[in-house]
Amino acid sequence: MSNSVEPRVSRPDPSPVAWRRAPNWGPAGWAMACQAVEVLTHVAAGIIVARALGAEALGDLSYVMAVASALSVLLLFGTSDVAVSLYARGAARAQAIFTATTRVWVRGAGVCGVLATLFCVAIDLDPSRSALVGLAVASLIVNGAASLLFLPILALESARHDFPSVVATRLLFFVGLVLAAHHGGVQHVLCAYVVAAIALTCLRAIHVHRRLFRLRLVRDPEVERMLWHRGRKVGVGTVFGSITARADMLLLGGLVGPAATGLYAASYRFVNGLDAVTVAVATGLYPRLVRNLTRPSGMTHFAAFVGVGFCGSAAVLCLVPFAESMVTLVYGPEFAAAGELLSVLLIAGAAQISVAFIHKWWIANVREGLVPRAQGLSAAVNVTLNILWIPSFGALGAAWATVAAQLSLLAFHAVALWLARAERAPA
Repeated sequence: MSNSVEPRVSRPDPSPVAWRRAPNWGPAGWAMACQAVEVLTHVAAGIIVARALGAEALGDLSYVMAVASALSVLLLFGTSDVAVSLYARGAARAQAIFTATTRVWVRGAGVCGVLATLFCVAIDLDPSRSALVGLAVASLIVNGAASLLFLPILALESARHDFPSVVATRLLFFVGLVLAAHHGGVQHVLCAYVVAAIALTCLRAIHVHRRLFRLRLVRDPEVERMLWHRGRKVGVGTVFGSITARADMLLLGGLVGPAATGLYAASYRFVNGLDAVTVAVATGLYPRLVRNLTRPSGMTHFAAFVGVGFCGSAAVLCLVPFAESMVTLVYGPEFAAAGELLSVLLIAGAAQISVAFIHKWWIANVREGLVPRAQGLSAAVNVTLNILWIPSFGALGAAWATVAAQLSLLAFHAVALWLARAERAPA
């Protein structure tokens, strides 16, 4: 007897007129809205901390968050997009997919905790900074649980009901952050992150249990094998991607100091905010891309999907001439020196946007084996150039190393797409 149960997902209007209507883009829009709220809150958090605590405190916060983010790839280890694909194609096995991703998250949380402890001991981090790393990792693990619960919400097109939870918890976080930044320190800011993550996880668990399927652990070895077989390829690539994204911050913190790291972090957070907006669009459109791959219009959907990424890249490049004024306007005159860094990092951000869309296309098309090769090349370029350039050029050297890494990644994907198109072309 099968252990799976039919998920409690809403059904479309069965009338013939309803089936002839144009595609309903509402679910994708709500998913983008949820992601956008998260992004805007993250950007606002960086601005508040920078203005209230200064560049050095922002440098400390960015350093410990970089440590946590470097470990974040081990939490779900590349299974997120694969799980969304499985949910979208096999909703009747939702409990088994949820169980498989939960098992990955539990193992990942244990690994993250152990590695964070070893990191603090290995570099002989002082107790106060070690406590900050512990809070950052706790926030990471709880946010991982919230992300795990968002996967079925996204794939089963229930983001409209998740939006109030996201808004409520982000408001809670925002209030806590303002109080922590003005009346506390970095440790209180990290506590605000943890509390908001716990609240969002609880609300999403209630949402999934009541609206989609019962939160009951149902093991299915076939689903677990499928998830892990595809996810580990993405996970290896994500490890390399994390090295690319975090090596600069970690090396700056160790070789230059918190003040320069704070200036670099301010400009990097700005770019990440712009990138995350377009990634939110990609995440919202991804389930629809998966469903349409097997249809005759599949390649048309691919062209439109990747085209959105290219448009986002072009929009970011248009901001390069205004980098210095944007930094001063957002963060204040204390961060004016970050303007030059931002103008360089915007080039890297433009490339990163296009790569994010192509990356999801490979996963949807079951070609995730390309991901670790591309990310490995980018990580090698990034780490090598950071080691060579940071001692001589400081934060500016790290910024140009990031540009080189992202452009090498984009070039790899462009060649891979050209070769894939040549394979499909008739003889």
